[in-house]
Amino acid sequence: MQHPPKIAPKRGLRTRLRLLVVLACLVLAAAFVLLLPLIRARFPADRGVVSPRGSAVRTLYLGDEAQLDSITISQLGADSFTLRMRDGAAYLERDGQLLEADQELAAEIIEAVTQVVMQDTVAETADEVSEHLADMGLNPPQASAAARYHDGSEITLEIGYTVPNTSYAYCRWSGGDGVFMCDSGIADALYTSASRLLPVTQPTVASSLIDRLTLETPDSRMDIAFSAGADGLISTALTAPYHYPLEGSRASALLTALDSFRLGTREAVLTPDNRAAYGFDAPLCTVTLHQAAGYTTVVDDSGQLALDSRPEQTLTFCIGRAEGDYFYTCEYQGACYLVSRFIVETLTEAAPEKLVTRYPADLGDALIKDVQIDAPAGTFTVHATRTERVLPNNAIETDQNGQTVYDTAVTLNGEPIGEDVFDALTARLRALNVSGSLPPDWALPEGAQPRWRIVLVTEGGVRRVVEAYRMDAFADALYVDGTALHYAHSEAIDLALGDLAAQ
Repeated sequence: MQHPPKIAPKRGLRTRLRLLVVLACLVLAAAFVLLLPLIRARFPADRGVVSPRGSAVRTLYLGDEAQLDSITISQLGADSFTLRMRDGAAYLERDGQLLEADQELAAEIIEAVTQVVMQDTVAETADEVSEHLADMGLNPPQASAAARYHDGSEITLEIGYTVPNTSYAYCRWSGGDGVFMCDSGIADALYTSASRLLPVTQPTVASSLIDRLTLETPDSRMDIAFSAGADGLISTALTAPYHYPLEGSRASALLTALDSFRLGTREAVLTPDNRAAYGFDAPLCTVTLHQAAGYTTVVDDSGQLALDSRPEQTLTFCIGRAEGDYFYTCEYQGACYLVSRFIVETLTEAAPEKLVTRYPADLGDALIKDVQIDAPAGTFTVHATRTERVLPNNAIETDQNGQTVYDTAVTLNGEPIGEDVFDALTARLRALNVSGSLPPDWALPEGAQPRWRIVLVTEGGVRRVVEAYRMDAFADALYVDGTALHYAHSEAIDLALGDLAAQ
């Protein structure tokens, strides 16, 4: 019996595959051996030992502040000055006299010259970079400080330009020949001017005592009057270039700016030669305030409230120009200071049209006692009588805000009405607002009579008169205390009256 022939297995393909795998492994093994040093460098074994790393920071000198006698600061293009140490305090030497100095600024200078710490080293010897010293601002130096001690020893610190792309400055000192990089704090200390070291005496502004304010800008002069009524509330009005009541929040912003006004860094004593450099040849604003004599509440050293007597005074500040994003230059008593831009902008950006009220019948927190309205719908005379509410112990009752509580009786044309009707009326009057500004060429027609009229009188005696004259079919020109600036929609008086005519 014949059997079919057997087919031999194909060994050639499997043999070639095995050879390729073996060759690939040999190549990887050889590569691992060749790269082993690099792998060890990149991924060192953890042997539990941390290799020390060197620091570029170097302390070159530590001096004894208690033995310091004087420091002379010299700045390129400026006069030098000397700080003298007496009884642990620094004094500015000027014209043979020792003047009190700002001790915080003086302390920064003292620390800079007695603790000479460098952040990095440019060269161990100046010869290595001698051709670049001028480029670094060290030939000549931009500023230097010579510190002298009671034992006769002396060290000198020199500052150059700022190192590019860093907060450091190039620096040298007399105790070595190297060129270094110091922290910007050392440079700032050596750039301190003599005028900045003189302490700043702050003007004593008490906004509660201000009765007159004048703001002069390149575009206008504004005279503002602050007056207190019999109820103690302050009313504010523009008196020039015209007479008109101020909007309450704007008046408060002006007083807040004045109350918060603080002189910052003293930059220089002003002379005819340097005034223009600080912007005082064309100032942004001149502020003149008159402060009446009186008392203000202060917190004494023990943390208790106390009364402080203030004399009558007039203060003038001249705002020159912007100094960066955060400051303005300010002239006060012959010197230039920096002042906060955020506070002063309320004054520099003031303008009559921004200050005057757009709610002519709004008298703020003052209590209204009389309202007289003459309108097409009729004449309405409203009178409120307030009586302080007395508690059983004979004390005056107050609310949670400390305000006196009153019992109020109201009459309309002599007849009693509810207090809620009166409150609704005064709320609508406060909300009466203008629609826009009158055209510059608008004039009151000869013989014109007011279409409606509102007279308000407060408990403190403040009187406000608002009169409306027909402007066209849709609007009335408003005269507030005799001055016309705005117009209102012709239906404004009907909205203000509400349902009063139905009473």
